[in-house]
Amino acid sequence: STRAAPPGIFSTASPVSTVVSPSGGGTITMTAAVTSTAQFPPGAVSGTVTVTISLTDTGTVSGSLAALGQTIVVQARGADGQPVTQFGMPFTITVSYDDADVVGLREEDLSLYYQEAGGDWVPIPTIVDTVRNTLTAVLDHLTKFAVLAPREWRTYLPMVLRGQ
Repeated sequence: STRAAPPGIFSTASPVSTVVSPSGGGTITMTAAVTSTAQFPPGAVSGTVTVTISLTDTGTVSGSLAALGQTIVVQARGADGQPVTQFGMPFTITVSYDDADVVGLREEDLSLYYQEAGGDWVPIPTIVDTVRNTLTAVLDHLTKFAVLAPREWRTYLPMVLRGQ
């Protein structure tokens, strides 16, 4: 079953853009409800590329997953305006959050996920630093990303009292 992402940390922040060059690489950061940073090393692109980070509604995720905030959309366009989705060198995405953002979730279970064309969310190997409150992943392609965690299910059983 699927259900809409629960209310959480949402932002209407404007998209942020920066230029990434072949020789210098580049870093882009969007500070909104969570802070998202993409770092591109030198050699990641073969020509000058404009990278943009924006946020969108996470929409529907599996009933077994909970979303932390909104979907992070990272897009890149070459000088010719054409989309760039693959890179010559892996780049790093880091998402920072506050402890208050993860109430009801196990911090160590947080992970970055990317959304496949069919809408399914696929986990990305993610380093979770619960002291610094960061999630870090290394990728070589762009898509939509979200911070998701398995829901903690609690079963409450009725208490039966015996007459004395």
